[in-house]
Amino acid sequence: MNPTLRSFLTLVLAAAMALPATAYDAVVTHKDMTVIATKKTALYTDPSIMFALGFALPPDQQRFNYHARTGTTRNGTTNYFLPEFLAEGAVEEDYPATRVVNHFYDPVHNRPLTIGLPLGAASWAYMLEPNPMPGQDNSLKDARFYLEYGLMNRQGTPLQAYQQRLLSLTWLLRSLGHAMHHIQDMAQPQHVRNDQHLSYVADSRWRLTF
Repeated sequence: MNPTLRSFLTLVLAAAMALPATAYDAVVTHKDMTVIATKKTALYTDPSIMFALGFALPPDQQRFNYHARTGTTRNGTTNYFLPEFLAEGAVEEDYPATRVVNHFYDPVHNRPLTIGLPLGAASWAYMLEPNPMPGQDNSLKDARFYLEYGLMNRQGTPLQAYQQRLLSLTWLLRSLGHAMHHIQDMAQPQHVRNDQHLSYVADSRWRLTF
C-alpha cells in the first residue's frame, strides 16, 4: 500500500475511534485530577501535618461534612475524605458561571480572557487576589487568612474556639481545591491562548454562602 494512503487511512481510523473528551467538565476532569494530585502531596502522605493543624485523624481517615452532590445538583450533606473534599473545591471553582471568565491567562500578551475587551481577571490574579475582588472568597489570600484564623483564634469558650478553628481550616482546604483548579486550567491550551469556550451556563445554585 502506498505510504501516503496508509497514513491517510490511519488518521481516518483514529478520528473515527476517538472518544469524546471532558476537558472542561468540572465534575469529571477537575474532580479526578484533584483527587489524584492530593493523594501525592505531603498533606496526605504525612499524617503529622493534619495533627499539627488540630485534626483528630490522619488524612486517610479524616472526614469532612459538606454539601452532597449528584452530577451538578446539590442536595443535603455527606462526608468526604480529604482528597474528595479538596476536589469539591476544584469543582465549585467553575460555579457560578461568572467565575469561569477568570480562568484564562495569555502569557504571550499578558492578558486575561479578551474578546474585544477583557472579560475577567487573569487566572493567576484571581487565584492570588493581590487586590480585593468582589465575590472572590476562595483565593490563596483567603486561604492564608483561614490558616491564620484556624491556628490562632481564641474567641468564645475553649470548645467554641476549637470548633471555629477547625471550621476555618476546613475552608482553607476547600480554597486549596479552588487553587488547584486554576493550576489545572493553565495546563490546558485553550486557557492560555485567549480561546474562549463559554458555551454552557453553569448552575447558579452552586453559589454557596459561608
